[in-house]
Amino acid sequence: MSETEEKLIVWTDELQQYRLPRWEELPDIELYMDQVITLIERYLSPLVGQSDNKVITPAMINNYVKLGIMPKPNKKRYERIHMAHLIVITILKQILLIPDIKQGILLQSNINGMSQAYDLFCQEQETAIATMVKKYRCLPEDPASQTVQLDRLGLHMACLSFAGKIFTEKIIFLRMQEHTIIEKKV
Repeated sequence: MSETEEKLIVWTDELQQYRLPRWEELPDIELYMDQVITLIERYLSPLVGQSDNKVITPAMINNYVKLGIMPKPNKKRYERIHMAHLIVITILKQILLIPDIKQGILLQSNINGMSQAYDLFCQEQETAIATMVKKYRCLPEDPASQTVQLDRLGLHMACLSFAGKIFTEKIIFLRMQEHTIIEKKV
């Protein structure tokens, strides 16, 4: 087994144990910007902390508020709803455009309410990660074919991500059309 394969196995073992904080597990006290950044980095570093880029910065948070993708803080203090938004945005911005994320959050929170929509997102994200881990772990036993599979693993996962991205964009587009049509009828 190569060093890369060993590292992937260790990492996938960690991913199988990873769990996003649910709505009720998010802080129910008001937090300042530096506290929010520390918590978001702690929550998400196993998922998006793979590069030298910061997971989240004050400028990013301010831009999300300006773009209306998340509510404004109350006197520079952030609440549970802000934390939930930031977790969702930070994960989804890896594969979707900010306007699509905004529409998706609005759509799901209108359908389920913010707390339930957030918990559903956490559950779906964990299921998706588990699916990817299973795809990797189900490599053939033949070492020669494992090497070929490992060589193609990044490509395979990128293609799955793209497929998921275009499906997500289409679903959001169609659901927003449906939502707009329903609003016009009322």
